[in-house]
Amino acid sequence: MKKILFLVALAFVFSLPACKDELSFESVESGRVQANENSEFNAKAFRQTHPEYAGYSISMRGDSTQSAKCGQGDGWASIDLVKVEEGKKVALKCSTVSAATGCMTDADFKARSYASQDGQCDSSLPFPLPKIQK
Repeated sequence: MKKILFLVALAFVFSLPACKDELSFESVESGRVQANENSEFNAKAFRQTHPEYAGYSISMRGDSTQSAKCGQGDGWASIDLVKVEEGKKVALKCSTVSAATGCMTDADFKARSYASQDGQCDSSLPFPLPKIQK
């Protein structure tokens, strides 16, 4: 019985640090804001360099991987370029941390090695996310 109680207590002690590593709601929200600002910057640059999308608006969907356990997310935000009056929509994947990587169409993203990062917490990314310099 003592051995079982010891193991339960040991498991409890090792579970405590995991709780402390979780980010606060405010930290996660701050990270989401920065990720959205960075990916929107990249989407605007993409639109500017692709004249066929000049009349499209940007609809942000963000990085769904960001959470209290993964504030930096997977480094990719989903964004739609939309031309409502013509019923057109183009799905993009945009980096939340790199202006050099920028954005690419969803189809192009899926054809690259980046696709394996989608939906997976990337612990190599910094948190808080740095602001992409404009």
